[in-house]
Amino acid sequence: MSIPLTLAGFERSLREAGVRYERLGLAGGHFLVVTEHWGKVFGPFCGDEPATLWISEKAGDPQGLKSLVQRGDWCVGGDRIWLAPEVQFNIPDRLHWDSGGAYVLPKAVDPGEYALSRPGSDCLRLEQSIRLSLYNLATGEKKVRIGRTVRPAQDPLRSTGGYSVLRDKVVFTGYSQEIELEDLSGGPAGAEVWNLAQFNPGGTVIIPTTGTAEYQDYYQPVTDRYFKCEGSFAYLRFTGDRKYKIGIKAPGLYGRIGYFLSLPHGLARLVVINFFNNPSSAYIDEPSGTIGAQGDSVQFYNDDGSLGGFSEIEVHGTSVGGSSGRKSTVDPLEFWQYTGEERQIVSVSQILLGTGKTSY
Repeated sequence: MSIPLTLAGFERSLREAGVRYERLGLAGGHFLVVTEHWGKVFGPFCGDEPATLWISEKAGDPQGLKSLVQRGDWCVGGDRIWLAPEVQFNIPDRLHWDSGGAYVLPKAVDPGEYALSRPGSDCLRLEQSIRLSLYNLATGEKKVRIGRTVRPAQDPLRSTGGYSVLRDKVVFTGYSQEIELEDLSGGPAGAEVWNLAQFNPGGTVIIPTTGTAEYQDYYQPVTDRYFKCEGSFAYLRFTGDRKYKIGIKAPGLYGRIGYFLSLPHGLARLVVINFFNNPSSAYIDEPSGTIGAQGDSVQFYNDDGSLGGFSEIEVHGTSVGGSSGRKSTVDPLEFWQYTGEERQIVSVSQILLGTGKTSY
């Protein structure tokens, strides 16, 4: 399992490896680092504290990071954009993938060839147009444009009663994204934005549901040691030592996901992912082994250590092309983070997620 990097250590590696990047200041004295190579968001960082999002231990060494760049390796960490359906863009032969078939992540997707710009003092933008081969669900090629604007987020609790007291006890930071997807080729093949945020393991995912949420496994079935449903909430353990992936269908979700992590000295951190969960949208990703099992607006991945020992919260956007009838979409996505005394963070969880239960 990798050691979380500080801002200074990560920036040193980026500079010495020749990777262009920009800082973006956030609330609470925090920063993001956005890289042109990979088109990824890293952080939030604050002083000598490690980043909230997982970063590969290889990135702590400039030569290790340079090697990742030269190999075109995708698994460096942070918050990234891929395209779904996975079986259409990344898996040439879904029938034999589990028995040793190839998984081919297009280099055009990751690391990609993004252009990084600063259209305003408080925002950064990534953009690229790509052409991809199609498998399983369609044939030929798909051409799309991906745009991503990142800016600081406002504290969603700022208008609530007692906020002034809470603000003195809890540090808020966060960032907002607008993710654009444009279909440049038309045709029967659909596509959707797939946002994957890699987290340091050791905490609990909290998922508010309607109480009737449907989930499905993408690999071997997850056990109740790692996943549990209790009334109107589902909980996942992020451990980074056992491979699993589950998806949850959109009708049973409200559009918020929490990740609670206990810290030393009686402190805790809560990250809340807020997204547009639209059950009317055709979420078109599906497991490689289950044809047509679509409809998951979120997925959760736990690594077994073979890729570095991280965990992921994965959010899907609105599809374009195919039967969607849409040529372009813009999906909003919020990342809110609160750090402070554990009892105060539990109170924040109660307000934003509807529960003070942060583990099981």
